[in-house]
Amino acid sequence: MKKIVALALILLLCLPSAALAEGMELTLQASKLTLYQEDVYALSYSLEPNTGTRIYWTSSDPEVAQVDEQGVITALQKGSAKITAFTEDDAAKATCKLTVKKLNITPISATIEGNVYDGNYNPVSSGVEAALRSYCERLGDSRGAKIARAAVEKLGVSYDTMDCSQMAQAIYKANGIRISRTSGTQAEDMAKYERADGKPRVGDLIFLSFPSWRTCSCGEVCRRYRQVHHTAIYLGNVDGTDYVVDSSSYFGHVILRAYSGGTVAGMNIVFVAGK
Repeated sequence: MKKIVALALILLLCLPSAALAEGMELTLQASKLTLYQEDVYALSYSLEPNTGTRIYWTSSDPEVAQVDEQGVITALQKGSAKITAFTEDDAAKATCKLTVKKLNITPISATIEGNVYDGNYNPVSSGVEAALRSYCERLGDSRGAKIARAAVEKLGVSYDTMDCSQMAQAIYKANGIRISRTSGTQAEDMAKYERADGKPRVGDLIFLSFPSWRTCSCGEVCRRYRQVHHTAIYLGNVDGTDYVVDSSSYFGHVILRAYSGGTVAGMNIVFVAGK
């Protein structure tokens, strides 16, 4: 009996790795992916069982997109390609169908530099400003993108000339959406378009109220719709940070402002809405 067991073990060890890997499953994070020229995207994967087997990557068309040994894709030109991940012994593989779209760059004439602040009212670095300019120029042509880009073009405009609700009204009107003059009535206008998940999309309006400790201009009892006293336009998430275009009474002009969580510049987010 011992001889039979020993022989079985020897035969098992002598089997090719592909046979040992039967039942192995390789899954990519996405089976379909759309990127724009110059985009860089890390395509993650899962391997079951995870035996530490090395994963290799290939692109069916390196002129359209290249992929490195870590699965990081660099989109180069318009077209399509298949990104394939496979194990060394080819026991498991998975493919992602990639579409690369042409990158349309729309130059921003506004002065972003010197008009961007973090959540603590501090100026951001020149590197962050450069990333924001690149992001704005690559927003695309959707209505939300046009709204956000038009808002960015207002950077530096005096608060006395264009307060938060004037900015929202003018930019939305230019994009075919009529809303009222004040932030409270704008909130009432847009309530039917409130995002159910609470997550803003590019170009959405973010409606804000004062914190409970602060008395608003209405007096002890706020009479505005859902106590909304301020409006900002959502620009998007850049390198993990959310930004709004905000006409700030504190700075005295239109700025880009970073924020996180449920507050913007100390004011509470009541709801976000967009069409």
